[in-house]
Amino acid sequence: MANRNKQGGKSEAPGRRYKISEVSEMTGVPITKLRQWGERFSRLRPKRNRVGHRYYDVDDIAIVKRIKYYIEHEGMRTEGVEKALGEEVHGLGRVKTGKEAMALINKIETEVNAMLDAIEKRRRR
Repeated sequence: MANRNKQGGKSEAPGRRYKISEVSEMTGVPITKLRQWGERFSRLRPKRNRVGHRYYDVDDIAIVKRIKYYIEHEGMRTEGVEKALGEEVHGLGRVKTGKEAMALINKIETEVNAMLDAIEKRRRR
């Protein structure tokens, strides 16, 4: 029995290769758009089998989902998506270690506490 995701489509299995039609079904991205994205985005390079058919692995599917998110929810264009994907790959703007994560959490906590103090002072007036 095939694994199903929340939308009722197939979910990704590590190591498995997926046909373009399966990726389209899983992500809701039309096959023609997947072909276009394979040409436009350097990070999305599905492999090809001996007959030349595209196949995608779980990493490719994750990139398709990120592209879709950036276009549909962030309103980005090709150049912006390409840049954002590059920053994700290179870890720009993201924490890389547990120590960095804790430092960021502490900074956020300090800022939130300062905001709460400011709100409390305004209420007292």
